[in-house]
Amino acid sequence: MAKVYLRTDMYEEACRNVEFVADRLAHVLGDPYDWKWVILGLHAALQCFMVAALRDSAGINILRPRIRAKLLSALQEDSPSPEGHLDYFLVLYKGTQGNAMHKYVHSKQLAPTQAQDAAIRMLNSLRNNFVHFVPKHCSIEVSGLPEAVMECIAVIHFLAFECGNILWTCGRGARVKGALSAIHAGALSLKASYTA
Repeated sequence: MAKVYLRTDMYEEACRNVEFVADRLAHVLGDPYDWKWVILGLHAALQCFMVAALRDSAGINILRPRIRAKLLSALQEDSPSPEGHLDYFLVLYKGTQGNAMHKYVHSKQLAPTQAQDAAIRMLNSLRNNFVHFVPKHCSIEVSGLPEAVMECIAVIHFLAFECGNILWTCGRGARVKGALSAIHAGALSLKASYTA
């Protein structure tokens, strides 16, 4: 029997996550529970794009500070590297707004609007409530979520195509553009449905 492998990298993760969000968003009108999967997928997508835009050549600056020190020490001593853990979502988000984004002459840092900032913070809070779910009854009013999705994908679009730090190969850029377009159209349609 042939061995089967799941293969991925940070660019494939970014593509797959936005494609997943586009797919799940098409189902939320029929089943509002699918908003959970949209939230989880959108959070994962944003994290992928923030990491891809911020990552230095050694991949150290995207890790938690404690891990960075251990990794640098391991590299200097030529010893095995410790297991890496990405820095926290909101720390990465803040990093996209700072000097770490100036990797190339043409690079730009993110300057989020208040609406984008609020949407990303809300997304992170909702995601954390789902991932670290404490047994309880939960009810989330979803009529504002389409607008939040559009704000979040505007940030993804900036990171993917405008900041100048992500170079796409293998048709992945086209996949991301297609998925973002589908997400935007879906969110607009949902916004209209919720306000009708």
